[in-house]
Amino acid sequence: MWEYVIGIIIGLAIMNCMSFVLMRVRWRETSKLSGEFVQQIGNHASKTMDYFIAGNLNQPEAAFEFMRSEFGENFTYVNYSTHGWSAFDTVEKIATDIIEHSYQARIFTISVGDHVARYLEHYGTRDIKIYAINPCSNHTTLRRPLSLLLVMGAPLLGLLCCSLGWLSIIPVIPTVGGKYSLMLLADQYMTIAYDLPPRAAAKTVGVICSKNDELLRNEIIRQIFGSAKIVEIDATHGDTVGAGSKYLQGMQELLDAPT
Repeated sequence: MWEYVIGIIIGLAIMNCMSFVLMRVRWRETSKLSGEFVQQIGNHASKTMDYFIAGNLNQPEAAFEFMRSEFGENFTYVNYSTHGWSAFDTVEKIATDIIEHSYQARIFTISVGDHVARYLEHYGTRDIKIYAINPCSNHTTLRRPLSLLLVMGAPLLGLLCCSLGWLSIIPVIPTVGGKYSLMLLADQYMTIAYDLPPRAAAKTVGVICSKNDELLRNEIIRQIFGSAKIVEIDATHGDTVGAGSKYLQGMQELLDAPT
């Protein structure tokens, strides 16, 4: 009797895992991993659009509330999906939107969201300006203990998510901007640890670094973004909610600077 029960449980677990992995492939083909656009268009005649991409364990509406007064008349929150995340698929979705509408776009990113901006530099989108907050452009910007931890731990978390199958996309992790799934978290960690976007910054006009950034190496960020205006503020990594006034002051300095 128990042999049959155990056999059924194992069979269901295998079906759960395999069907989820196959559907992940399908989601990539249908842009389910590219984030969910939440657009507000205040002026249909305008050819401008701001895109906001948050960092790890956040969503753009909460992460960028600090600079709401600086938004253009048209803007887009690029929300992360609990199905998971692909930085390059997000690039394709944003670039398609820009090209289709001939937008002059500003791209605002925080931390791991900067992977999207690095790809956009090479995607053929001409009229864009990028503003990066605490940019985690690739694993070299990470402090060494964290870098090693993610290189070893991110694949293990990914394997755990595959073994959990459909359970891994249930939003159970509380964050400032809303609940995350384990799969979304795993995809972000895999991106930080292993994704190597082009090391390009020609269209990046402004960067905010935090003096007390406990995760990133500001000296590497300065090397990557040597041609951009860099503002340093007295804050910890990506704390745009708790230290919003400091990030706002830094962003206003970047936006007011001649480009």
